Amino acid sequence: MERRELVKEAIKANMDAPSRTIARMLHEKYPETSVEVWRSSVRKFRGNFGDRYREQFVDKSLYRPNHDPAVVGKEYNLNPVDLSVKPYVFKYKKPLILSDIHLPYHDLDALVQAIEKGVEEGVDSILLNGDTLDFYQVSRFSKAGNAPSIKEEREMFWDLIDYIRDVLPVPIVFKVGNHEDRLALYIRQNAPQFADLHEYSLKAFLALDDLGIDYVESRQKIIMGELTVLHGHEAGDSIFSPVNPARGAFLKYKASTLAGHNHQSSSHFESNIRGELTGCWSTGCLCQMTPEYRPFAYTKWNHGFAIVTIEEDGTFGVSNYRIINGHVYT
Repeated sequence: MERRELVKEAIKANMDAPSRTIARMLHEKYPETSVEVWRSSVRKFRGNFGDRYREQFVDKSLYRPNHDPAVVGKEYNLNPVDLSVKPYVFKYKKPLILSDIHLPYHDLDALVQAIEKGVEEGVDSILLNGDTLDFYQVSRFSKAGNAPSIKEEREMFWDLIDYIRDVLPVPIVFKVGNHEDRLALYIRQNAPQFADLHEYSLKAFLALDDLGIDYVESRQKIIMGELTVLHGHEAGDSIFSPVNPARGAFLKYKASTLAGHNHQSSSHFESNIRGELTGCWSTGCLCQMTPEYRPFAYTKWNHGFAIVTIEEDGTFGVSNYRIINGHVYT
């Protein structure tokens, strides 16, 4: 039997197999012809060598469409590695959003006032929107000798969860901020052998599954209807703007966005030529206002939090609260 007929029969018998696989099968039966020669013949009959060969080898029943991504990926070993980050779709309708608590360097009065406001407004969930813990002991900065240990910091986080559930028993979602990222970075730099083990992940370290707390990765955005919520570090740097962080978010993201990270309450609104309104917000922090590393932070920072109301059609409302001298203001 001529090579042409051998190739045709092999293709018909193995229509879904990659060309290289068919070539290897033919080579096993007819080893005097190399795998690469067989593969070239298979690809010609499948229509993978261009229009000239499609005209010459007219048996269209042997063609496979080489524009089909599934075929191309399998045939040429071109299936990509998926690096995309899927968004977290928030399923509750009225969350209390608390950002930048920085345990154990939190401001307890501000934290309690924010949670009390959530109780008062009847929120149905809490989003801990990044930097809930500080992870100072695994940061790149020089460490103070009297700083709380990682163990103590974690136990304080668990105590915070106990307190929240005693006064506001609603579902909790935990978003990773840049300070929580410090743990994974420390392990990668100092003990890379453990970096891929779940037992050493932040989620396992904080026992979030056992606590029944949803987990949102560092680079995941949170979708609340037409509003996107971020911690604020996801784009690689701060949403700094000479005006305020909310305008910085508008210039960077071009969509309605709420973020923490900058420790400053602000808002910015613009409409496009079609009259479509975009609103951006940044929330205040719930940490101490005069930390040792930045003793004059209070000139820019303020205590604050937000409550978002999401309607069934995806529209939303944002109440962006400031805490000033022990009082809550919008």
